[in-house]
Amino acid sequence: MMELRERYRQDSHFRALVDQMHAYIRAGDFTPSEVRLASMLATIQYESMNLRPLMAQAREIESAAMLKHSLDAGVIEAAHTLQSEIDRIRKVLEGKNDE
Repeated sequence: MMELRERYRQDSHFRALVDQMHAYIRAGDFTPSEVRLASMLATIQYESMNLRPLMAQAREIESAAMLKHSLDAGVIEAAHTLQSEIDRIRKVLEGKNDE
């Protein structure tokens, strides 16, 4: 609660918003519950209008994650292949040393 009061004192835009909401309640135009609900509705409307860009960003993140996963799988497979080749060459070299 103290953070809100501090923000109210320091942020003129926030203070103006709070003062306007308080004025509506004081004038009897809206109840505190109605102001709270209006605030929630405004937030919901804003988020729904901005949902499309967020969904596009989520798809990009998902694509990047899938690409990273496939790259990781490719790197792991390449490491296994390299280790197999090293093992094969070591066996060949060990066989030549035995002769």
